[in-house]
Amino acid sequence: METQKPQKIPVLGDLLTIAGGFSGGGTTSSSQKRYCRSVMIAGLVLSWPSTPEIMFSDDDRLDVFPHEDDPVLISMIAMGRRVHRVLVDQGSSTDVMFWSTFTGLGIPFDQLRPFDGVLVGFSSDPVEVKGYVDLRTTFTDGDASKTITICYVVVQAPSSYNVLVGRPSLNQLEAIVSTVYLKVKFPTKDGKVATLKVDQATARKCYENSLKIRRTAYTIAVSPEESPPEPEP
Repeated sequence: METQKPQKIPVLGDLLTIAGGFSGGGTTSSSQKRYCRSVMIAGLVLSWPSTPEIMFSDDDRLDVFPHEDDPVLISMIAMGRRVHRVLVDQGSSTDVMFWSTFTGLGIPFDQLRPFDGVLVGFSSDPVEVKGYVDLRTTFTDGDASKTITICYVVVQAPSSYNVLVGRPSLNQLEAIVSTVYLKVKFPTKDGKVATLKVDQATARKCYENSLKIRRTAYTIAVSPEESPPEPEP
């Protein structure tokens, strides 16, 4: 029997998520190259601290309305205020705070430091960066909590979200994200497991608004003379 050779699928390009920030070795090209080369080091054994077991069960489904891939939207506490509409984005290499949130929290402007790196969004276009700020941030379910210092890259861009929580802060939290159960679980220093629940109504509203923002931005950016041609039947 003749075996079929696997067909090569042509790759026309890459679809990127948010890239840049302080992860991946830093903001300079030399530090990023060192970070890339470090993965080639073999035989490195790391010891990890023990953490409580984190599991998801049928009980985690009880408060979840049947959904079609709702986004993971949580809340957090910063500057003594509860910040809602925080999007958990595991595809983001940085933690992003939008300018309206920065000013709304009343963060002193002298805490905003210059950002020398580049932040690239979903369309591969650079995003206007105002700077970055280190902020003590608390995540709590009411019974258990963890406070970490997050380095937010502050951007000026339209968004229905207040903050994007990316891989750096999720790793600090040692968080496990379930898009099925719509929960974020992480261990606390006293050995407990905190569970953050997604507000599905708010998550769906923000997702709908984010699509409207993108459609509006595309309409403004493309004039009638520059409109893309209609697809041929």
